[in-house]
Amino acid sequence: MAMEELVLISVTGGSPVVLHVTGQLDIATVQDLEAITVALGDRDLVVDLGGVTFMDASGVGALIGAMRRSQDAGRWFAVRSPSAAVAKVLKQSRADRVLPIQAGDGRPWLSSEQSAGRLPSLRSSTRRWPKRMPWAG
Repeated sequence: MAMEELVLISVTGGSPVVLHVTGQLDIATVQDLEAITVALGDRDLVVDLGGVTFMDASGVGALIGAMRRSQDAGRWFAVRSPSAAVAKVLKQSRADRVLPIQAGDGRPWLSSEQSAGRLPSLRSSTRRWPKRMPWAG
């Protein structure tokens, strides 16, 4: 089987910039996504994952990194239209609790936790670490 490439097509119809991603988002292609999100770090950004056929943990890490860079720059970031394969990875990794995810029409795509009224927090579980770790106190 031939390796599938990651293809990024930037649609710049104003703000936010929308990156349509197709192909596989894995350790072999993640640096392409990271490079373009770093280059667009001063813009509001939506990453459309509707055409992604496969994504591994490195892809999740790249999306979270892009979100953090956007937040640090005071910019807006979202993931849009995750394919079924991507949605499964986001849910299993619990990244759906951290990443702002939109449906294809721009409405929020809520995880089961979000729809139950519990809003995501990037570092909510880390607040308890020092209490549980013997070397922390």
